[in-house]
Amino acid sequence: MVSVPRLFACNKGKGENMQGRSFMCFVAACSLLTEPAFAAKTYYIDQIIDYTAACPNADLWDDTYLLESKLQLRGWTGWKYLDGDAWATDFREQCSTAYGNGGNDVTYSDAMNLAVFSGHGGPGYLVFGTAADVCAFNIQTDMRLGVMAGNDAGHALYASCETLSKDSTGKPLYGGRNWLRQQYGFHGITGDNTNAYASFFEDTNNKTNGDAWLDRLSDQPAIVIAYENGTGDCWAIDASAKLRGNVLNSSRSGGPACGAAQSQYMWCSRWAN
Repeated sequence: MVSVPRLFACNKGKGENMQGRSFMCFVAACSLLTEPAFAAKTYYIDQIIDYTAACPNADLWDDTYLLESKLQLRGWTGWKYLDGDAWATDFREQCSTAYGNGGNDVTYSDAMNLAVFSGHGGPGYLVFGTAADVCAFNIQTDMRLGVMAGNDAGHALYASCETLSKDSTGKPLYGGRNWLRQQYGFHGITGDNTNAYASFFEDTNNKTNGDAWLDRLSDQPAIVIAYENGTGDCWAIDASAKLRGNVLNSSRSGGPACGAAQSQYMWCSRWAN
């Protein structure tokens, strides 16, 4: 495993304005477990392989089939949609047209504990293969996983290039308006990590999600971001959550109401390369 920075160990976020407060607000790890630590084991996957003329891009491969197989082997249940059946509306917030028209996260991505997208990406974007909604979907303006309508998601994995971009200090530039416990993805260009995604999940029986993600993807521009409400200790989430171990898989709760301003939260990021 490469050495991964732990910069901005405790950071306050409110909307777009985030200020680093390094090593200033640690709390006992046991204090975060005020909600049930265990949750139902459910997943949702949108997998893009074929990019149509309406959303032109190079075709890809199914890099989540092993991950889904491992999820099912360990007792998880859920849905996976491919290509023309995978729409941006699956991730779009449903509660208001302020997030765009036709949002249906309440039925799909935000109805499950783990939401997964695999396809092309860009800084703050998921790129779909059909124009049933839009080709390039903005996770910052149009997605609110874990809160508002649906509000069941606790974790999101983006198998897409640059979606979770960061600045030089490690500050995440996108995704903070979701209300999740953790997000996993890439801050740069990545490739076929089919085996690594499945192994990452398997490792989380004993390893924390963050350690497993960065261990299995240590040669990639991988990043993991943990969140906690208010001024809570996001490092305690990073040090505890385990997907396969079913620790802190549930939604975070306590987020903003539909259309409301972002509530205060803390973020912690670790990354490779």
